[in-house]
Amino acid sequence: MKMGRLRQLIHEHDYANFPQKESVLFSEIVSEQVAELNLEGLSKQVISSGYDSIDELLGGFSLGEFVVLGGRPGMGKTQLLVNLVLKMAQKTPVLYFTFDISESSLAVRFMAAASGISVGRLHRKALNETEKDFVKKTSLALSGIPLYINSGLNSSLTLFKEQCEKLVAEKE
Repeated sequence: MKMGRLRQLIHEHDYANFPQKESVLFSEIVSEQVAELNLEGLSKQVISSGYDSIDELLGGFSLGEFVVLGGRPGMGKTQLLVNLVLKMAQKTPVLYFTFDISESSLAVRFMAAASGISVGRLHRKALNETEKDFVKKTSLALSGIPLYINSGLNSSLTLFKEQCEKLVAEKE
């Protein structure tokens, strides 16, 4: 069940109570990873980004990872995530946290990515009737994906975890 995978993600890394650990020699970690290559069935569950080139470079997204994307303003971070989320939400539920963009502006970005119509034209509502019909059809298709948006949290990892657990509980 997809929500079960999300629950596993939540519990694999309890960031609020992350235990203190001793330092480990890097060569020991590498040796363990090499040894695991020969064992079957022990690989981590991985969620594909939906883009082969990104999966090849990053290995997909392993359950339990907390990934932060950073960069200077205007470099395309949000649009990259919108495109990743659209692909990933085809196969697994996605909870998207945002701190710097309103839900309505984010929705326009998702519509632009899904329809191929520019964000600027959607914001200006500069569409002909055919494009308006296409946007309506695109919105119907988007309404069927398991995508949840949260723009009301600060950057507390504890609040992230609580919101994820709440969503999982509601959907089970």
